[in-house]
Amino acid sequence: MKDPPIILETERLVLRYQQPSDVAALAELRGHPEVTEHMGGPRERVFATTDRDNRDSVRLMWRVGMRTATNPDANARWPGVVGVIENPLL
Repeated sequence: MKDPPIILETERLVLRYQQPSDVAALAELRGHPEVTEHMGGPRERVFATTDRDNRDSVRLMWRVGMRTATNPDANARWPGVVGVIENPLL
């Protein structure tokens, strides 16, 4: 897989888009009470949504281990597909 483009890079910081290899670290952060104290507390699960035609996003959900479900209403504007992953650290 090609590395995502770097958005901003300084001597001490690199900003880039998230990628599948970040999931474990993000789950650990989202489950840590001190890290999430001002964000509503630890998250037991993470949700993602996309429109039903965005196959790249759906494939990414699968690659990171999300369970997905497609909205049964084909005419619904949003969401087309919902992904969820449980935080294994909680």
